[in-house]
Amino acid sequence: MDLDSLPKVVVIDRELALVNAIARVFPKATHLLCRWRIEKNVFVKCRRKFDDKTWQKFKHVWCNLVHMSTTLDYEQGLTTLKRDFAVYNSSAIEYIENTWLLPYRTESAHSKLKGHLASFQGNFENAWAKMHDLVGLQITRIKKS
Repeated sequence: MDLDSLPKVVVIDRELALVNAIARVFPKATHLLCRWRIEKNVFVKCRRKFDDKTWQKFKHVWCNLVHMSTTLDYEQGLTTLKRDFAVYNSSAIEYIENTWLLPYRTESAHSKLKGHLASFQGNFENAWAKMHDLVGLQITRIKKS
């Protein structure tokens, strides 16, 4: 099969078997989660955790969060979501973070590291220092959010 005909991006739900299969069959492809499917799962799981008025506000903030176009806007949106809704139901926030956000933050950090080192030309000691700095920055950002 011609390498140019292989997919570069695959959009999936969170089915772990599919995630593993894509990694094995299309190792160079990036897999993205389907926003519609995530939203549907979040709405089903979290709806019963809020009264009607709070639910409408939650949906609005959540939808804004997943449509953020920059990392800074996303981090601010996530902070708003946590601040405004943890009081009403912390289990909804935990579900969103543990199921949909945190597992993919790790993948994003790995991708950044690979991109950062792709053009690096130097010795192992300098590469190690760059990796250490980048990972330290990621840890700081995660702790702040």
